[in-house]
Amino acid sequence: MKDAGGSNRAYPRAVRAETKELFDCGVDELYEATGGKKGDRSTLPKEAQKAYMVSETISTHRLNYDLQGNNHGSQRQKDERVVETVQDTATHVRKWLPW
Repeated sequence: MKDAGGSNRAYPRAVRAETKELFDCGVDELYEATGGKKGDRSTLPKEAQKAYMVSETISTHRLNYDLQGNNHGSQRQKDERVVETVQDTATHVRKWLPW
């Protein structure tokens, strides 16, 4: 995300948006519902871990391709582009895979 111009504030926003799109719940709800230890993805069910990995791999490629050359605007605008890209990617990943 940083390579695409995102700040440290963009990361937690992107994870929340990604989680909402992938699993239709919040981060805390996901860990609670699955018995995972908050902040430790390795404690989530394997399918949830796979969903995150697929979404984040594709998001990384999209951010590198789409946003790296488009580093114009305020930090807020850059962060928003990062979050929107991650959210959009997660929306598509949820449709493609069986979770």
